Amino acid sequence: MTRVPARFVLLPFCLLIPLSGIAAENDVSVTLGAKHYWDSNFARAHEKPDSEHYSQFDATLSVNHSYKSQQWNLRARASQLEYDVHEEMDESYYSGSGFWKSDWADSLRTGILWQRQAYAVDRLEFVEQDIVSRDDWNAYVDIGRLDSLSLLLGGRHSSKKHSNPKRESMEFDEDEASAQLSYRFSGQSRINLRGAYGEREYLSPRFLPVVPDVTPGAETEPGSVAAPTYASNQFDFDFIRAEVNAEWVLSPKSRIDFQWAYFERDGLINEDDGDEISIEYNWDITQKIKTLWGARKAQPAQGEMNDSPDQIIAFYAQLSWSLMRNLTWSFAVNKSEYDYLPENTFAAPSEKVYSITPVQLRYKFAKQLTLELAATYVDRESLVLIRDFDYTRAHLGLQWDF
Repeated sequence: MTRVPARFVLLPFCLLIPLSGIAAENDVSVTLGAKHYWDSNFARAHEKPDSEHYSQFDATLSVNHSYKSQQWNLRARASQLEYDVHEEMDESYYSGSGFWKSDWADSLRTGILWQRQAYAVDRLEFVEQDIVSRDDWNAYVDIGRLDSLSLLLGGRHSSKKHSNPKRESMEFDEDEASAQLSYRFSGQSRINLRGAYGEREYLSPRFLPVVPDVTPGAETEPGSVAAPTYASNQFDFDFIRAEVNAEWVLSPKSRIDFQWAYFERDGLINEDDGDEISIEYNWDITQKIKTLWGARKAQPAQGEMNDSPDQIIAFYAQLSWSLMRNLTWSFAVNKSEYDYLPENTFAAPSEKVYSITPVQLRYKFAKQLTLELAATYVDRESLVLIRDFDYTRAHLGLQWDF
């Protein structure tokens, strides 16, 4: 079996690293990783599931550089997926993040931040090969800083892309301008008040037939029928958003993170308003046992996800236990409920997804070498049979830092 070598794209990022004085002024690290997965129901079938083995190879470059009041950071990862049975699904992609922060004065700070997220779609979302990527560029100016009070003015540009041409209708660009007032209390607790205005434009929109209104009393020829027109921007919308973010440090071992947001969308289909909320509680029971408890409610815009849920409510919990100095065991559970609009023909009115990860072991052989073993069981419940299934996915991975 012939394999196409991974198309790593780290070289362009290397060109951004200052070559002079790199040993003295830069912190550079490289991480290589390999994971082998087993999926008991790769096709996400209700009956007669088919299993699949596949491997993922990663190479990550991290660079930190600082000079006086300037700080740069870059992290780039190239990934390659190789499947045992479905070789047509083999794919490579990259992700990463970076920033440039500057302290010009006590009352003036600026920053430019970049983040790229990318993943291979699940077979429930799309049966063919597709890599979904999203790039977010943020820029801000921190002005009027007085003791623990600061005002941030910022802008964001986001771009979502699909590698499969059949899914170009889900690609979009989004621009946002925002203002945020932050206050930090004693004990590292803080609260942020944020307002934003922006717009989203789909690049290859799906068309929606719209029959024009006929003015009452207007003269028309016998037998004539008003011809339909097409609104090409059916999923485009403008939005406003108001947020309250808080991080409350209860003790050196516990913290609560809270976010509440109100939004309004103005578009042809995305004409709505609502609120989103998330809360997380971090509690270190002991130095070796750490827990995380959380809940969230989200209302994604129509057209943002393949099946376009109207609302998502999720509850989750995680436990991490350092059994030995070099061995950590983690446990996680998650319950999510997806609600859909009545006109959605892809899904049932409500679907539930349960997942449990009873074991995730990480063992460090040395400072640079880490072995990971994990298994997750997922059960999706739906009245639509092709969306009602369960599966188990396990992986064994090795990571080398140098």
